[in-house]
Amino acid sequence: MENTNKTGAGQQHPDLIFWIVLLLSALLFCIKSLLVTDISLVDECYELSTAYRFYLGDAPFVHDWSPQQLQGIVILPAISLYCGLFHTTEGLVLFVRLFFLTLKTLLAAVMYLLLKKDDDSFFPVITLLLWFFFTPYNMDTMTYQAMPMVLLFPAALMLLKKPASRPGLILTGMFYAISILSQPFWIVSYPLFLLAGILRILSERKQAANGKSSDQKVIRGLLFWHIGIGIVFILFCLCLLKRTNPSSVISNIPYMFAEQDHDVAGNGIGHMIYQHVILVYGEMLITHLPVTLINGIYLMLLIFLKDKRKQLSGGMMICLVLSQISLFFTGKPHYMNMFWIPFVWTGIQLLFYCRKKDYLSLLLSAHVFAAMVALGTDTGSHATSAGFCLPGLVAMLFMGRAFATPSSGEKQGFAKAADVMIKRCLPLITVTLCLLLHVLITWGSVVSKADFAFPIKEGPMKHLYASEARYIAYTMELEDIKSLNLSKEDVLFCGLSNPLAYLDAGVIPGSLATLFPTADMEHQKLYYRMHPDHFPTKVYYDVRLPEDFLSDPDMKEMFGQGTMRYLTYGTVIETGRSK
Repeated sequence: MENTNKTGAGQQHPDLIFWIVLLLSALLFCIKSLLVTDISLVDECYELSTAYRFYLGDAPFVHDWSPQQLQGIVILPAISLYCGLFHTTEGLVLFVRLFFLTLKTLLAAVMYLLLKKDDDSFFPVITLLLWFFFTPYNMDTMTYQAMPMVLLFPAALMLLKKPASRPGLILTGMFYAISILSQPFWIVSYPLFLLAGILRILSERKQAANGKSSDQKVIRGLLFWHIGIGIVFILFCLCLLKRTNPSSVISNIPYMFAEQDHDVAGNGIGHMIYQHVILVYGEMLITHLPVTLINGIYLMLLIFLKDKRKQLSGGMMICLVLSQISLFFTGKPHYMNMFWIPFVWTGIQLLFYCRKKDYLSLLLSAHVFAAMVALGTDTGSHATSAGFCLPGLVAMLFMGRAFATPSSGEKQGFAKAADVMIKRCLPLITVTLCLLLHVLITWGSVVSKADFAFPIKEGPMKHLYASEARYIAYTMELEDIKSLNLSKEDVLFCGLSNPLAYLDAGVIPGSLATLFPTADMEHQKLYYRMHPDHFPTKVYYDVRLPEDFLSDPDMKEMFGQGTMRYLTYGTVIETGRSK
């Protein structure tokens, strides 16, 4: 990245302060990792159970028809390491969380070393801390929402680094490929990343003193980038072929796209764009009206006061902080994702100060990613706003350029204090707010002492702590699973959103998906016709079903030969299938 804001040859980054902040915040996140939340009982266990079914031998695209299944391949190395060492899923959730935190901390350390070489201004370090402090939903594990955001920012920095080394290009390709596995919609960004790589390499080679032609060097640079992509692709293919064959994959893929439980296709691409992109940005504008007004007024000033733009540059940070305060009081501050909505405005405003190609290409790529996040869900801006993380990070990374031009004279008194406040204090307020939201807020509630009241001593969430209500729900489900008396030959189907049961049971899941498998019975019947070996021997529901449940035509057709009995907490149906 271009060094636009040098503060003097002898001035260096406050290395010690950064490392202390990094280590202390990592320690705080370790403590937060001990907490069971409502979303961790559902979404987090869903992610892990998808990977665990692959560990048990199921094949991607064949035995799982959910669009999110590729994230299971990303988590699989961590699952395989833990289960291979300990031969159990007890304590698995905490291990994956710590695995994720270790990865993120190491990447933060590497990125800091990259940033301080290229730019000693204040904002790159602020950007890095914002990146480190944020995880979608405050769910610190290897989710399909978190992994692309964790990996794409380091990949962008490696492309910007001068020079882009061969190992850096290979790692960039690997990070990019893993981000696609985590968020398959992101594949549409390939031309953008390819163009960014070409521009970066061309820029470097123009300044090179050797005699090789720029065309050869561009080709070599892109080759190393694609080598990184190829490494991940080869590992993925090996993982897939170990479990199945190409013909099985090809025959099952069409049904994965028709899977109704996570249907995002709507009535075509036009409907998808309208429903999941246009409405998301429209919701952001209308629902968060104070944020829109604050930033809209400032944007109008930038448009009409062309000659005063440099003097107005500090207004971006003022608008950002005011917007975050407004969002906290008028929005839903418990959704950590919404923290990034004001940054979208900051990125647009920065276009008036930063017209460099690297900023424009990165900002465009980041907004494409945000759109892909919107296309992957229909849960509204409280979920999709997590995708605004990358546009926000790009804006903060280049924010120093708006303040880079030296003033005509040394500022004194109030002017100097105001300058320090805008350029230093306000960014620190933003970072502090991000840290506090991460540490003190879970998905939907404020962390309290009661959340750590009950230690969990068994099962996948062993070593974690829970509130009384979550502890009761967790232990009763474990008691139910024990009472099922499952053997390794059994196939278990969980009828509602309780993927935790799959992790604890340790048997092959008998469903096409693990989270919402009851939405489309016809689709499920088709799955079992194609995969009769996955028809369940036992069906578990984490509620007490009505006594006439098997009288329903769909249930009677599927499980009518079975018998139903009540457990401590839920219900089990013995399907009558022989083991």
